[in-house]
Amino acid sequence: MESIMKEFINAEDVAFFRANGYLKVAGVVAADELEKLQEETQKAIDYGAAEVRTDPGYRYGTSATADRKILTRIEYVTNWSMAGRMLMGHPDLLRIVEKISGRDFISIGDGMVLKMPGEGAPVAWHRDHGAEWYGTPQNYNVDIYLDDATADNCVWAIPGSNHWPDERAAAFQDKDCLPALEKDAVPCEMKAGDILLHDARVIHGSARTTSDVLRRTLYYWFYSLRALAPFKSTPGYMGKRCKFLHQCIGARKHSTYGEVAAPFDYRAEVPGGVPAEGVSFVYTEHGTWNVRD
Repeated sequence: MESIMKEFINAEDVAFFRANGYLKVAGVVAADELEKLQEETQKAIDYGAAEVRTDPGYRYGTSATADRKILTRIEYVTNWSMAGRMLMGHPDLLRIVEKISGRDFISIGDGMVLKMPGEGAPVAWHRDHGAEWYGTPQNYNVDIYLDDATADNCVWAIPGSNHWPDERAAAFQDKDCLPALEKDAVPCEMKAGDILLHDARVIHGSARTTSDVLRRTLYYWFYSLRALAPFKSTPGYMGKRCKFLHQCIGARKHSTYGEVAAPFDYRAEVPGGVPAEGVSFVYTEHGTWNVRD
């Protein structure tokens, strides 16, 4: 088998990401894989939109125009979607992560954020984490777009805000996202199959939408082991997540995708995270993180 290896980002892209806190990368997910992701996620959306579900991971917001709840998010994508697990092992995606973080990184969780047709709930300006998550080996989300995102329904970001102290960022935290009122905000318009990297500290958000267009974005959270070192997590969680990533890579290797491209060589060393192949996935819900005593 001849491996097809495409370099999606270079040193200039990495420098842009470090400086600005976000980076758009075009065309990472091929059309056939995108179709499978769209099909599986649509089933979960249809289930969650039919009524308010109490299943783990289903999140709802309140409509601004009617007495009803709006589906806004579904967690644990790789738990309920085989296509999501295959995507987690995508060699091009993981090489992009390695370019940013070096070899010692880990995926600590995943979810899907939605702008539903008819009314997409707003997401206020916010940071995912404060300035305590500092340093060059950034902690960030890889946002995989399953649908196009236009200026009307996309995420907006404030470039460079990933370097702001918490005191400056506090003026934006949980403030309504009205991009027209923020002269420094930029739209992150995307095509289906593109990915957006956003730093956990960059200020970002999105406005309420009223179009009939669905926007699905998968969020895969990648963190540098070095940046995680000052924090403690749920016991055993990091080892299980490391093993889980190995299993996603192994499953992709033994699928039809493995006939096209060689698997990613994941070399992070995490206690309890020994390599494992196959489809007997070891999955846990999202862990918790706190500053060490």
